[in-house]
Amino acid sequence: MESKALENRVIIATGGTGGHVFPALAVADELISRGVKPIFLSDKRGEKYIKKVQNIDIIILPIKNFQSMNIFQNIKNFYLLLFSIIKSVYILLKIKPSLVLGFGGIASLPSLLVAYYFRIPTVIHEQNAIMGRANKFLSKFAKVILLSFDQTLNIPKKIDNRSFVVGNPVRSSFIKDRKYTIPNKGEKINILILGGSQGAKLFSDVIPKVLSKFPNDIKDRIKITHQCRHTDVERVNRYYQESSINNDTRGFICDIADVLINSHLVISRAGASSLSEILVTNIPSIIIPFKYSKDNHQSLNAKKLTNAGASWLIEEDNVVDVKLSKLLDQIFSSLDVLSKNSTNAYKISKPNAAKDFVNILESNFFNVSFREEGL
Repeated sequence: MESKALENRVIIATGGTGGHVFPALAVADELISRGVKPIFLSDKRGEKYIKKVQNIDIIILPIKNFQSMNIFQNIKNFYLLLFSIIKSVYILLKIKPSLVLGFGGIASLPSLLVAYYFRIPTVIHEQNAIMGRANKFLSKFAKVILLSFDQTLNIPKKIDNRSFVVGNPVRSSFIKDRKYTIPNKGEKINILILGGSQGAKLFSDVIPKVLSKFPNDIKDRIKITHQCRHTDVERVNRYYQESSINNDTRGFICDIADVLINSHLVISRAGASSLSEILVTNIPSIIIPFKYSKDNHQSLNAKKLTNAGASWLIEEDNVVDVKLSKLLDQIFSSLDVLSKNSTNAYKISKPNAAKDFVNILESNFFNVSFREEGL
């Protein structure tokens, strides 16, 4: 007789940017804590995030994003999609999963389509305030659709009875029982600048220049941790040094949870994972959405926070530097405003999203909880 451990095999399909991968890793952590070790199906872009986690099994699909302006590359990518579907058929027949989870993006398409064909239950999770194209297509077949936000846009009407709001799962390292406090007089103001998993050239070009124009008493007091593109690290670091600003500039922040938790203010893009991590740590934030994001999802994400008073929003335009300088001047003049922002972030955060996610899996697809079976 097949054991429960084999019955509860779970595949997680994700890839692309960190915004798709990090919530999947958070759910994987929760599954592992309950004795179920999932297998990841991802693309090459997602692999660089997943392989940083020890003891995670990962299978790479050759799938790539379609480039709207490059016909020849799109033809090649179409064949890569077909090959990824064929490879997914082999993988699912071999592994025989009882459930396949998808976290959006084209990397999730092959395995979820194959799972539907083999009548294996599928669950999708939407990280953004507007449902992406891959998830919208896959929602037709999914047994359960899990959402990060109330009133998520672009959702097909027929899935209302299959959708639940759980929030965006965040890795456990970000969830600490720690009260936010503003820096005392004379203490350093720790400012974290996040360009997202892909970096942000605008942040590298604009933010150091804005900060350099503040008077010396402000520059002496701030401590900057700036995550930017690897190609920008040397240039950004040099600019801060020439402006006499204490900084730690990196292409990737491995200890991001600790750095974020110890920050007093974050300046960030509006990727769903970054915003969720900012919320659960209750850190005040200034959000500058990427204006060319698909379906304008970053701006829609940011407005969920600003409408709740949990963040300040600055739209990206040709006077973004002026608006940022004015806002920072207001904050530096009265740090008390940070406390209100932090309190509002706490009110709308969902630190239990990963637990709620897996609880729904247990109640909908398994007769007993994973822990009860000792898996």
